[in-house]
Amino acid sequence: MKLWTVQEKKLLNSQAAVISCGKETEEISWRISYVFMAKFYEKIKGKTLESPFIWAWYDGDYFTGKVPQLDIVSTVESSAEYLRSKCVINLNVPDSVPLLSSYSKWNRLMEYVATFNKTPSCLEDWEGMFDLTGMADHEYTQAVLPHIHRSWIVGVEELKLDYFR
Repeated sequence: MKLWTVQEKKLLNSQAAVISCGKETEEISWRISYVFMAKFYEKIKGKTLESPFIWAWYDGDYFTGKVPQLDIVSTVESSAEYLRSKCVINLNVPDSVPLLSSYSKWNRLMEYVATFNKTPSCLEDWEGMFDLTGMADHEYTQAVLPHIHRSWIVGVEELKLDYFR
């Protein structure tokens, strides 16, 4: 499966065969949401995550220039210096590894968490975000990965900074 992810360039400096995201997010709403996604990864994939997962996007959007997701990067930290520290890593990942979900449904969950500072009590109500059948054309597919094997990397590109102007 072709995916792409925006990551720190220094992540690639490691000589390790397996690259993982070694830090957890500090913002409480994101942490709650990451824990939620980790629970579903473990439930659906049957594997426990040993470190914070890596966020990725389904192939197509970045390569066609249709990347509203990059707005998130710019709103988290919009300085040019911050953006220059990033790169796009193109991946070819075994289909069994990523957990795919609807980006728009994920955002609705994020709104709930931001409003109430907790995940919904009935998590089953949110399982629909992992069913990608019937997604509308305007929806985007996101993926979470437990790590990146170096053998999955098919290319690295500079982040298109002109996208943010």
